[in-house]
Amino acid sequence: MSKNMCLFVAVVLLHAPAWAINKCTEADGKVSFQDAPCLGKGEAISVRPASGQAPRQPVSPSGAKPLTEAQRIEGLVSQSQTERRTRDLQELWIPKAQADVLNNRQGCEQRTRKLDYEKNRSSQTLAGTVHRASVTSELAAHVSVCDTKDRELKEALDTLQTECKKLGCK
Repeated sequence: MSKNMCLFVAVVLLHAPAWAINKCTEADGKVSFQDAPCLGKGEAISVRPASGQAPRQPVSPSGAKPLTEAQRIEGLVSQSQTERRTRDLQELWIPKAQADVLNNRQGCEQRTRKLDYEKNRSSQTLAGTVHRASVTSELAAHVSVCDTKDRELKEALDTLQTECKKLGCK
């Protein structure tokens, strides 16, 4: 008898029908699920036991798998981030870098003119000669610092412009 019982259980499990679950909506809008038919408004939901296999995704005519919702959202986020970075580069970072280069150049030229003026007005006395040598050294150091800063600012500007170009800036 136990052999027959095992056979019966195996047959029932292999050919398990879909179980009916009823989704019932009460008058106040409250939703409940039950195995008995609904008294009021409701619908039957067919539930099958898990087979262990995931449902297959439909394949598009091009042969590529359709994107999952997460992949689609990730794509939209990535596109949005790219558009924002492009806009920030065009409207904020590149103009700021260009202004920094120009301001540095103007500040250096102004300081250089001031030092040149101070160097040229030194008197022909010993103190004037020493002062002139000091201003000349200061001028050389200032020009060197300005050149270094100018190269750094131009390099930063070039980096931003290259990135913008890769992103498709106009």
